[in-house]
Amino acid sequence: MSATRTSALVFTESPRYDRWLGLRVATQPVAWRRMTPVVATASLVLIDFLVFLVSFGLASQVRDSLVGPMHQPVLIWVAAGAWLLARACVGLYPGYGLAAPEELRTSINTTLAVALGEVAAFFVLKEPAASRLVVVGTWALVVLIGWVARDGVKGLLIRCRLYGCPVIVVGAGKRGALAIREMKANPGTGYVPVAAFDNRVSKIGLILEGVPVLGTVRDALSVPLPYPVRHVLIAVSSRRKPRLLGLARRFSRRYPHVVAVPDVFELAHLWVRPRALGGCLTLEVRNNLLRPVNRFVKRCADIVLALPVLVVSAPVIALAAIAVKLASPGPAFYGQERAGLHGRRIRVWKLRTMVPDAEKRLVAHLATHPEARLEWDTRMKLLNDPRVIPYVGRWLRRFSIDELPQLWNIVTGEMSLVGPRPFPDYHLAKFSGQFRAFRHQVRPGLSGMWQVSERSLADMAGQEARDSYYIRNWSLWLDLWILFRTLPAALRGTGAC
Repeated sequence: MSATRTSALVFTESPRYDRWLGLRVATQPVAWRRMTPVVATASLVLIDFLVFLVSFGLASQVRDSLVGPMHQPVLIWVAAGAWLLARACVGLYPGYGLAAPEELRTSINTTLAVALGEVAAFFVLKEPAASRLVVVGTWALVVLIGWVARDGVKGLLIRCRLYGCPVIVVGAGKRGALAIREMKANPGTGYVPVAAFDNRVSKIGLILEGVPVLGTVRDALSVPLPYPVRHVLIAVSSRRKPRLLGLARRFSRRYPHVVAVPDVFELAHLWVRPRALGGCLTLEVRNNLLRPVNRFVKRCADIVLALPVLVVSAPVIALAAIAVKLASPGPAFYGQERAGLHGRRIRVWKLRTMVPDAEKRLVAHLATHPEARLEWDTRMKLLNDPRVIPYVGRWLRRFSIDELPQLWNIVTGEMSLVGPRPFPDYHLAKFSGQFRAFRHQVRPGLSGMWQVSERSLADMAGQEARDSYYIRNWSLWLDLWILFRTLPAALRGTGAC
């Protein structure tokens, strides 16, 4: 837990608590902070409308070029309005509190629902002027480019500090620190921790994970806030049940959104789902990729997506192989045996990016550079790796082009497009036997959660947490979200080594 002492904090005079919103009390008017959700909502509605216009225009252009000009009925524009309204009703504007895979699922489902409704309306009304090609083409394009456009605008809003709602945290202990870290690590949820409150006098005046502890719990109910706060997260012990229930009731009178972090927050590493059992609340520990139907769906998706990508990327792989041969003696491709599904040995293929005497160079480098030894022990990777072929190797690794031959492993069923990475044996040995056995329950993947969020900068604990979350909570939406994120992460080349 990160906490440092600061002097006499006053909510309206602390510029640090809302730096994620970019709205400092001393320099920004309160009215502008109130407009932040309005700006975010308007931006997302506008980009969705523009996506519909572009999709409709492209579909109409294709249809007109094939058959000739054709007037489109007003019902199409009614469907566009219904689509925006449906997305507003399910909370996509501005979408605060939605996890990324859930946001993707909701976005696509609303689009498909409106598209089916439009097709049904055309059928019932027997609209003769309706072009099926335009209708189907429009909504297909909306599905394909709608999420990418929304994600891009949302990322821009986050960078401009125009996306997010302030959240106060009640409790400055381990639970409070964990909640603040998670909110900061996932700005796409829109939750921005701005202040914490705790009844322990020793906590007041501290900076907890970059957020000031401004006073007691009673202060949180009465302190004048410089802008509307509608979300409260209670992170105190639930062992004293009457106290927790009392806090929830008191805060719910002032704040419309109140959530609590339970004492079983350690189960977060098992990624549980609440289930109602009559009047009893239970927590279900899931393992989605152990279900046969999920495995079948995932395998079908791998074949449908990986095979055409392999064909398209074949010229890129060929050019990269030529570059490797010209830059370094030895074969262009490198195959290494690693653990696959059920621990079976598979040969994972890559474009060679290291010099022939790579292992000797690594041993010598670690022996003479203590800081490199620490980095290696922490992440099993080096940002400045002496084994990498100069220029060509670094370029291939930075943009993950060296991984493209693994598409063949996916087509043959040894790997999946998304999953835990097939680590070398020396890397796997750093994990516990229990976690290694857990990973071996699923196929290794070309991309994964921590690759798109942290790239090679994730430490061992981060790799284990992200992989565990993925295996237990797999869904087709989660795979699609990771795949949508994979290409931008590779193109940025940040953290790759």
